[in-house]
Amino acid sequence: MRNRRARRVRFSSALVWDTVRLERRGYANMTISRAQSVFVAWVAVLFAGLLMAAGPCLADGKRLNQDQVLEAVKNGEIKAFTDVLAVAEQVWPGRVVRVEVERVRGRVVYEFKIIGANGRVREIYIDAATLEVVKAR
Repeated sequence: MRNRRARRVRFSSALVWDTVRLERRGYANMTISRAQSVFVAWVAVLFAGLLMAAGPCLADGKRLNQDQVLEAVKNGEIKAFTDVLAVAEQVWPGRVVRVEVERVRGRVVYEFKIIGANGRVREIYIDAATLEVVKAR
């Protein structure tokens, strides 16, 4: 009769593992108990949660909401949307399908997604203060 602790278990669920035998290079007879595998699973879940919570802080661009954009226009920090839209349509004529306003490296940037006459989608980034085209792809 085989030893129950040394049996080989498929990787189906971390909670049903009695013992898992790792047979990789250098780890031929290494086993992990069920408690250890549950602990590793919990650490992975906590780490993923921390990354998700810190994601907006780590991102390069921070989206501005409608109130922040309106306040910046009133203060004269950025140009009105109609001016920025006119520049975007000059760069790539077509139908605007999405607009986002982000703060990137201290600059407020409008990101336009425009579908051209040929059906191709382009992203155009325009500085909201100077109406300069930052990037078009």
